[in-house]
Amino acid sequence: LADRLAEAFAEKTERRVNDLEKYIITIGDKSRERGIRVEAVNAAIKFFIDEERIFEVSSLNNPEVRRHNVRKYLNNLMVLKYDKVEIEWYQTHWATKLRKSNDGHYYGVIRIFQKFTGKNTEGEIAYTDITEKDIEVKIEVLEMDLGETTKEVIAVYLGDIRVVTTRS
Repeated sequence: LADRLAEAFAEKTERRVNDLEKYIITIGDKSRERGIRVEAVNAAIKFFIDEERIFEVSSLNNPEVRRHNVRKYLNNLMVLKYDKVEIEWYQTHWATKLRKSNDGHYYGVIRIFQKFTGKNTEGEIAYTDITEKDIEVKIEVLEMDLGETTKEVIAVYLGDIRVVTTRS
């Protein structure tokens, strides 16, 4: 992979993950209007390859990892028992090398650490954990015809999001 392309892939992927994190924060904030939160769900879903991608969730209270499709996971965030959900993603890095597939697209996995905090009406922390997650990534390089020239456009789509470990 050429350095220029690898750098562009990394930048676009990080931006996509950061944008998803912002939408998740909006979705989990019950002080926001429901309509805005529903719009955030619909916008976040567009970041994924399709709505059937799996989003795994875990809890310190339950050893079983639960699997939801993306829309169900995002909708569940709106109705959690907490008044406010804060989700912070950090230490994002590539867990695998990008590989070019037979379909011409690039695939890889990024690893993030997610700090989840659920707060009650008084703003006190009711639950918190840190989960290491792997996010599948699909990258398409599209050629845009600009008449006399063409331009490469990079499209990043997210796949399944899987739990690696959960801790306090």
